[in-house]
Amino acid sequence: MVKNKKQLGIIISGVMIILLLLVIVFLEMKKGDKDGGAIPPNDFVPEYLEENDVPASTNWEEDEFRQVVPDGVVVPEPGEQITEELKDVIAVPTDVVPTSQDSKSNIRKFEIRGEGNKFIPSQIIVNYNDDIQIEITAVDKDYDLVLQGYNMRQNIPQGMTKNLSFQAYNEGRFLYYCDSCGGKEAGAFGEIVVVK
Repeated sequence: MVKNKKQLGIIISGVMIILLLLVIVFLEMKKGDKDGGAIPPNDFVPEYLEENDVPASTNWEEDEFRQVVPDGVVVPEPGEQITEELKDVIAVPTDVVPTSQDSKSNIRKFEIRGEGNKFIPSQIIVNYNDDIQIEITAVDKDYDLVLQGYNMRQNIPQGMTKNLSFQAYNEGRFLYYCDSCGGKEAGAFGEIVVVK
């Protein structure tokens, strides 16, 4: 009987530890839901707008893949110096070329990599109507980049570099993610910010 009580005590202790761990995991998941898996404000993309602070010129509705761009966004230029803490966040274009003499739009070229189950750098900031060319390299495994706001997907096998090209004809903050990595919930996400 003493042996049974001891075993029962061990079982109850184990169940309590498991329940405590489940509560901690649940609270962390809820904490992650509050920020929506978003990239935090930084020197280039400031604080998010409040829900009731959407500009009157916005004629589209936000969803989980497209958000309003706050005022004061800075579009990086080639050679821009990025602080050490933002190097994995802000993508600096490798090249910016005018599309024509009379046009205000540019071709902006970026290089990002899939590594460690995330995209580095993760935030690409461009001007409205720019032609965007992104070279994506899968360093440690196969990645895919899904950009639902533009209905695009690119699969990148490990060790390969693939291109994703499009014209930034819609303004907003567009979430992209690696579906095969577990999506934005797994941390494999970024955003393309199109400033009008």
